[in-house]
Amino acid sequence: MNQEQQYRENAMQLIAYTTIVGMSKRFGIHPNKAIAMFMDSETAEQLFDAQTGDYLSGPAYMLHQFMKEKHIGENGV
Repeated sequence: MNQEQQYRENAMQLIAYTTIVGMSKRFGIHPNKAIAMFMDSETAEQLFDAQTGDYLSGPAYMLHQFMKEKHIGENGV
């Protein structure tokens, strides 16, 4: 894996982690549930697809995309 690929992979993992922590806190759910919910989403699939460039976005954007995908309101799950 070259340095650019490693950068992308690290960015994807950090954004996923931060998004999951944010979900857990915002919705008051156990981190394991947040992991399962996020990783089983189209949003996560898009994040881990380097072609989309979503790894250049931040966790707030990813959380917004997840909520939009799952039709979750501001009050949570």
